[in-house]
Amino acid sequence: MNRKHLILVVCTIILFSCSKEDAENINEQSVSIIEILVEKSPWTYDRLEVVSIIEKNGFDLKQSHIDDFENNSNQEFNGYTISFNDNGTGTDNDGQFSWTWIDEENGEMHIWDDTYVISVNNTELILGVRNFAFVPEGECCVEIRYDGNIIFK
Repeated sequence: MNRKHLILVVCTIILFSCSKEDAENINEQSVSIIEILVEKSPWTYDRLEVVSIIEKNGFDLKQSHIDDFENNSNQEFNGYTISFNDNGTGTDNDGQFSWTWIDEENGEMHIWDDTYVISVNNTELILGVRNFAFVPEGECCVEIRYDGNIIFK
């Protein structure tokens, strides 16, 4: 009998020896992308970042062109929000766009007929844009292809 009690006590100690940090890590992993997106909605536009240039199409692209594009985008979308509903739909702050949005399996989000790679935590939503285009300010018929991030807080 004593041996069975000893085994039971050891098993109980092992079971309850999980630290608070371990329990928090398990809880964080069990919270899905969808739950975070819905719970933290609405998400407010913070900034656009050009991560890399894919194609210049023969244009003499300078850092100032990229800076102008980022600054103009940031001014244009200042105060813009997007919200996500637990039924898989979403909308923007003025109701102009609505969508069915996420494929949680591969971490892609489909909004406005585009696909974004998403990264999300409790404070930040990043929509990774791949192979998007912009026209440098003051130029005509020049399309610069880029990868970037649209960041919401």
